[in-house]
Amino acid sequence: MVKNTTGGNRSKGLARKNESGQHYSKLRMAECEEEHYAIVKKIFGGTRCEVFCDDSVSRQAIIRGKFTGKNKRRNIIGAGTIILVGLRDWATKKENKIEECDVLEVYSAIEIEQLKQRPTFPTEFLDSSMREMFGDSKAAAKTDEFVFTSEDVAEITTSTEGAILMETCEEVSIDDI
Repeated sequence: MVKNTTGGNRSKGLARKNESGQHYSKLRMAECEEEHYAIVKKIFGGTRCEVFCDDSVSRQAIIRGKFTGKNKRRNIIGAGTIILVGLRDWATKKENKIEECDVLEVYSAIEIEQLKQRPTFPTEFLDSSMREMFGDSKAAAKTDEFVFTSEDVAEITTSTEGAILMETCEEVSIDDI
């Protein structure tokens, strides 16, 4: 019998038979004034987290049941995650209490790149707040940029005697190598 290394009775829910196929849905954008883009600052536990919205206000977000349980696999919320939140305009605002909002959408890395291409997405908010919250860490890094330079490579020509002529006209014998 095969040893159970992944363990427990809940590992059955992670089987491939329970995993739905790749679904490509329409990218959800902020549609009205009560919807804001936000960055998760801190996870409090349970279904609550602190977010920093694009209108420069910190709020307490409530993670709906849609993003927990079996659906949590594709919607993992951690510090630095970009989400779409809906304000609670129907709730009464109390003094000395942090305002509450609901999580409407969790964006993956691919969806964030698609959002950056849209003219209505506040990219300057994203860059400035990530650097402000996390400093120059990996979460705040804008992109991984590689700079490729072209260096002059010495041309190598082979003579008929088995010696190699370098660009500087020095002869190197293959036997010496």
